[in-house]
Amino acid sequence: MNQRKRSRVDQDSDDSGEEICSCSCTHIQDLPNNLFQYCLEFVGKGNFDFVAPVSKFFYWNYISQGVQMKNNVLDVDAVLQQGRNKYTSAKVIGSGSIGQATHCFLNAPEKFWNAVCCEAAMNGRRDILECAESIVIMDWSSTFDNVHGGVPALEKVVANRDLDIIEFLKSRLDIFQHWKFVSTLLDKGQVLDVHWMIENQIIDRDLDTRYDKELAKHGHLEILEKDLLQKKCELNHSHLMEAAEGGQVEVFKWLLIQDIYCPWDLRLFCHAATGGSIAILQLCVENDCPSDAILYRNVMTGKANKSKAVDALKLLKKYNVPWDEWTCFYAARMGNLEALKWAKSNGCPWNIETFQAAVKSSDIEILEYCFKNGCPFDSSLYESVYEDKDLPQIEFKIFKWLHEHGIPWGDKTGNKAAQFHNLSTLVWALKNGCPWNDNIFDLAIIRSVNIGLLLSYCIEKNHLPSKQNVYNIAIEHPNFLSDRAIQIMEIFRQYEISMDESVIDCAIRSRSLRVLRWLRCNGCPCRPDQQHHLEALDS
Repeated sequence: MNQRKRSRVDQDSDDSGEEICSCSCTHIQDLPNNLFQYCLEFVGKGNFDFVAPVSKFFYWNYISQGVQMKNNVLDVDAVLQQGRNKYTSAKVIGSGSIGQATHCFLNAPEKFWNAVCCEAAMNGRRDILECAESIVIMDWSSTFDNVHGGVPALEKVVANRDLDIIEFLKSRLDIFQHWKFVSTLLDKGQVLDVHWMIENQIIDRDLDTRYDKELAKHGHLEILEKDLLQKKCELNHSHLMEAAEGGQVEVFKWLLIQDIYCPWDLRLFCHAATGGSIAILQLCVENDCPSDAILYRNVMTGKANKSKAVDALKLLKKYNVPWDEWTCFYAARMGNLEALKWAKSNGCPWNIETFQAAVKSSDIEILEYCFKNGCPFDSSLYESVYEDKDLPQIEFKIFKWLHEHGIPWGDKTGNKAAQFHNLSTLVWALKNGCPWNDNIFDLAIIRSVNIGLLLSYCIEKNHLPSKQNVYNIAIEHPNFLSDRAIQIMEIFRQYEISMDESVIDCAIRSRSLRVLRWLRCNGCPCRPDQQHHLEALDS
């Protein structure tokens, strides 16, 4: 764990006899409103990381949610405008003066040191890294991990070809000798960065056996030829597979003349379809590769651009490769209207899953095409809106389009909409005929950010749950701690929703003293047999 070295400043403060401040607040959002606002003004925009205590509430968005929950700041939006990016000031210090860095390492929270060091590494500031080490007992492996954004920082250092920073870090980190880091670079297509590290003896060539294959996949023929000449690699059919998947025609043809076995099987054909190279697909056909409808899927989801995808579809169809409904499904899902039109006009079947895929793609043009050309549909389309995203603007746009085109509401449409962030879409749907059931309310109160919209609708339409008091729903909700339940109940009070004795019973069952105190302070009715539970709060 990182520790700050004991400085003369620390000794002076200890020897002075002054008692160290022991604020009763556990987290920053527990502060009174005026003190919280003062802290924000003091640190300035983007420098919120300097405020302590921060604990696990270090991240700005998490802090702002906590402030909103406790109602300490009346105008939450105004507070949010004062800074969202937790690393704004880290970026400044990570490329700034040594004086700024020294102040940071002496005063800022531990997680902020890590952010500054990551920025310093990316900016080639070895002096700041050395400054950190002279003031703080650094755990460099913790600094440059995924939690603190350190791995992307190392990737940037490698991309910068910064030997000075790498020399400093290599003696302090074992990540450069770990296959996972090399694998991450290869997964992101940074093959030349890996090649540079091998050439400069930063990493061993054998850390990831995929290196040679990735060279083939990304078309680095010159390096492959050199490595083969120097007997640094052994070629096999896997290199052919990777070249086909990368659509690298020149590399693929070069490999074919290297006297290695080529299987010419369905697997190779699938790799070629993913790569989208017409020339390699043609070679697969000419060499009698077995075919299957899966080839169309690989074409649609592969690396070829949209126009090349249509050319690949045409070639496969020309040689009578069978297709099925999944061809249209993947064309719609990938947002490739041109491919969908061509496939459908040439007899490719489709079904309701094609329409669902169009909804997931959020492409209005594809939706219009499916609707006008008779693609089957039902109420499940509304639920498809939420399967891959929780984006309020897109969500409402698609909901509105579906309703305007006569897609019927489903019995569970409201339930699905209630589980996602934007309750305004749910309320709009309810006002436009979406069926109501009591489960909608139970699901929706999790999204307390704009629960008031739903409450207004429920009060107007008399849709508040009848089986139990709404306060009980908040208290007993399995996802709510006491703070969350109280936040929801505060909103209920704002809408003048009444309480009854059953709420006290519910709070007693939940064993939450904080909820009981809140109920007593807010005038919740109680029976004589409940009174001793409330009196116990004073003991």
